[in-house]
Amino acid sequence: MFQMKDFILNIVPDAVIEEKQKLTVTVEPKKLHPLIKALHGHNELPFDYLVSLIGMDWEDRLGVIYLLSSSKDMSKEIVVITTTEDRENPLLYSITDLYEAAHLNEREVYAMFGIRFINNPDMRRFLLDGDWNGFPLRKDYDDDPKLNPITIANKEITDLAPRIMEDENGNLVESVANIFDENDYIINIGPQHPSTHGVMHFRTALDGEIVKKIDVNSGYIHRGIEKLCESMTYPQSLHLTDRLDYLSAGI
Repeated sequence: MFQMKDFILNIVPDAVIEEKQKLTVTVEPKKLHPLIKALHGHNELPFDYLVSLIGMDWEDRLGVIYLLSSSKDMSKEIVVITTTEDRENPLLYSITDLYEAAHLNEREVYAMFGIRFINNPDMRRFLLDGDWNGFPLRKDYDDDPKLNPITIANKEITDLAPRIMEDENGNLVESVANIFDENDYIINIGPQHPSTHGVMHFRTALDGEIVKKIDVNSGYIHRGIEKLCESMTYPQSLHLTDRLDYLSAGI
């Protein structure tokens, strides 16, 4: 990894590099995308596999931890961290143009921590309704049931995706875009369906037998397990994994 350190410092000279169990790199938000793009396109060892993308709340700042690996050598991993001190309107740059897997991960971080990602084409909340008050995995989250009363009324599923895009002049422009085209033929699969092996809802756009697009709603299985685990030891939280979903008990 010594050559990799030189490569990183050549891209981001002020990056903070720590040699922990995994090489850990901390960069400013604006330098995150250039660094990960360079790592992704490295000639000898491209870090082209996004293992995980995790939101964090350090109380004095919010941020994201990225764990990257290489399809050429899965034993090589790098941790990249970026943070923001803005808790009112936290913004970080998206890496969805580099890793398709980042789409739903970034939406989950937004739902749980309130961090929005610039240039992510779909910034709807994931796992939670769009009108949910607060961000459950923040340290300052208010879990008063009155803020999010349970209702038995049916809720409409929106076809509009909010987004924040950076234009060619570096300005941030907020807009909404349609998830499906006007003439798309949509069918619903789930939430209860034998082929899903769990509680999932797929809105599927078809062109004959060709699947054009799928909009996933997996919020039916979220029960705040992560929040409950914050105040428990590992042995105390083991029984909670059985309650996530019947395929998730082994996590």
